[in-house]
Amino acid sequence: MMNMHGDKLVDFLGFTSIHPEFADYLFQHGIKKRPKCDEGDERLKAYDKTVSLTFSGRDSYEDCAVFPAKSEGWCIFVSVEIIKGSVVQLPFNLSFDMDKTKLSSILGSPIKEAENCWKFLYNNLIIISFIDVKKKSVDAFRFQLLDTYDIKNYKLPIQSQLK
Repeated sequence: MMNMHGDKLVDFLGFTSIHPEFADYLFQHGIKKRPKCDEGDERLKAYDKTVSLTFSGRDSYEDCAVFPAKSEGWCIFVSVEIIKGSVVQLPFNLSFDMDKTKLSSILGSPIKEAENCWKFLYNNLIIISFIDVKKKSVDAFRFQLLDTYDIKNYKLPIQSQLK
């Protein structure tokens, strides 16, 4: 079994869990369980819990979606979180040893900064880097679909919706 690649996972954001190519990809990487999304968002964990895939039911997804789902089905893949130590290669040539300056050189200026995280808007995704404050290093990255909450909360220009 080969390791998942972050770029491929990010490409699947917006697809439903039953989309044939996405379902096959998950199965090939040892993720056999499928979400039901009966009670809101549902997470699937993989690779000794170093990767977390979050799915949202279509109703709640459509309530705040900026972009339509990319396939038919109920549970829409809305975010992936990759924790330091995972065998999954990060997308966009990111690495856990990057500081804010290096991250900004790839992702642009953060849209929000806090002591324990930096948030970026990149390719219509919200990318959150979670920081170990003591070590000043990145512990995890979350890649999530842009939604209306993000646009309002981070006061993003409307054109960020159009790409």
